[in-house]
Amino acid sequence: MEKAAETLPESETNAVGGWIDILHGESIEDETRFWRGHVEERLEGGQPFSMFWAAGSREKMEVVLAYLARLFGVDEQNIIQIEIEPQKIDLVDKFKSEEMQDKIRKMEGRRVLVIARGFEKRMQHLIDAQDENLVARAGHDWDQDMTEESAAALTMGKRKETVQDLYRKIGKEIIIMTTIDKSSGDDAYENAAGSASSSDFKSGIIEF
Repeated sequence: MEKAAETLPESETNAVGGWIDILHGESIEDETRFWRGHVEERLEGGQPFSMFWAAGSREKMEVVLAYLARLFGVDEQNIIQIEIEPQKIDLVDKFKSEEMQDKIRKMEGRRVLVIARGFEKRMQHLIDAQDENLVARAGHDWDQDMTEESAAALTMGKRKETVQDLYRKIGKEIIIMTTIDKSSGDDAYENAAGSASSSDFKSGIIEF
């Protein structure tokens, strides 16, 4: 069973800010310093979801997630961990479930961190299916599905309630941190990290 990010002692996470973010060549502290304000701005603009990515080795992942939880000021009881379904993008379905809505609604405080684990498995599935277009767009599609009001919301000329609508009513800042595990293998990892980096709908990404 994996150690929850927030249970790691603070002494183990203090050094993370000085690690170099491989993608941007800056310290993780410098790269993430504006992330918290970005989440607040999105909620003020009527957008309840912010999509972030953490890509790196399994050995470092837990301490980085603990650092990010502290960066966002999210307490242990406001962290939810979910597993990604490799065969389909199921994030919207998970958030539309009554169980998830009720769990988040009852949480104290305004900010919730949802750690979505296993995007590299989704990527491996797409590679095995030999769908080059979906491989390239995987990260973009993942973020877009949660953050954009889609034309698919229109059915027979009438607008359906979207996942964004549901969570605007709840009034929480929902931070979705999707992980990419480097131990999965070079091909799946590199493709997953590349597609996440090119997403037009992400709020931020770090690689370590």
